[in-house]
Amino acid sequence: MRTSTKWTTKYQIGSIFLSHLEAIGISFVFLSVAFYILMTKNVIREILSIIFILVYFGTIYSRAHKFATFDLKDYTPTKADIKKAFLGGVFISLSYVAVLIGYRLIWEFCSVDGVLLSLPSFIYSLFFYVYTIPYNGIMGISHGEIMWYSKVLMIAVPPLATSLGYFMGLRKISIMEKISTLIYEK
Repeated sequence: MRTSTKWTTKYQIGSIFLSHLEAIGISFVFLSVAFYILMTKNVIREILSIIFILVYFGTIYSRAHKFATFDLKDYTPTKADIKKAFLGGVFISLSYVAVLIGYRLIWEFCSVDGVLLSLPSFIYSLFFYVYTIPYNGIMGISHGEIMWYSKVLMIAVPPLATSLGYFMGLRKISIMEKISTLIYEK
């Protein structure tokens, strides 16, 4: 358990952002190692992207759920507030917006005929690929253009995951317990 000096709303939002980075890392490892050969087929890329988005959602959801259960305890200094969880998701969404704007700008100003011209723009493009890896299979990237629905998902999924996870934690509802009762007989 964290000490009361560290257990703050800023700490919780920062931790939710770190779980966002953790989910990106998990997606990157599976994508680059386990499924590299299959990624040439569009349908498989899209299916894997949907799976990675669900893993990403679940990672952020579970962190927000955990914070809600801690906030309900009387000995923690933070109070339960769903706005806090929503703001954590908005913070992640704003990071996606910033990365999307940067990506669009490098393709606008640092490319000619669909080819990036400088090493920094190429490095940023690689960073963009890794940062948005759960969504890569559905993005349809072509010369800096990205499908509109993948942008919407990048912006909508984090606040939805944090808000839903925190709300379910406040209500003391565990989806894993509900699923396990369907799978295992007690």
